[in-house]
Amino acid sequence: MKKIHVIQLVSALLLAAHLTSANAITIDILPTEQTVLLGDQVGVDIWVSDLGDNFALGDFDFDLAFDSSIISFDSVSFGSGLGESWQDYSATDGLLNLNELSWETAGSLLTNQAMNFSLATILFNTEAIGSTQVSFSTVWALGDQWGNPFDFTTSDGTINVIGGVNPVPLPGSLPLMLSGLIAAGFVRYKKQLLSRFK
Repeated sequence: MKKIHVIQLVSALLLAAHLTSANAITIDILPTEQTVLLGDQVGVDIWVSDLGDNFALGDFDFDLAFDSSIISFDSVSFGSGLGESWQDYSATDGLLNLNELSWETAGSLLTNQAMNFSLATILFNTEAIGSTQVSFSTVWALGDQWGNPFDFTTSDGTINVIGGVNPVPLPGSLPLMLSGLIAAGFVRYKKQLLSRFK
């Protein structure tokens, strides 16, 4: 009898471990525009999806890599999906670390969190013409409402920076007006000169 209880307990634990890790979530890097003019700024949204009914995101910590000769980090705005939380970021040349830890209870996260939401929106400055991927360099942590690690997939984003059309410079109004007055004065002088010789 004791042996049956041990087998049932081990089976239940294995099933619980399987169910905890069976939920694979997706994290996407989504540029607001894939093609942007040099000199403009471009936003990048980091989205989590496929959380399911029985899981919520409780923490994340990951590094994003990008070509710093094409774009440079400007600012980050964290989403509200983790409720009350601790948020931090650090930026170096071509690398941005984002991390957040929710202070909410597991029940509160399960009740209030959507299945798909924005983790953060990042603003980049364009520095040169070219193309760069914004990609996950390292995912240090991605935990559920209890802090257990999620299985996950990621997708990267691409930003293309193109040159803008250089506008033809328009002359100022004062030089135009002066040249018009000089031309009118010259025509008048020429008419007076011609009328003397008639």
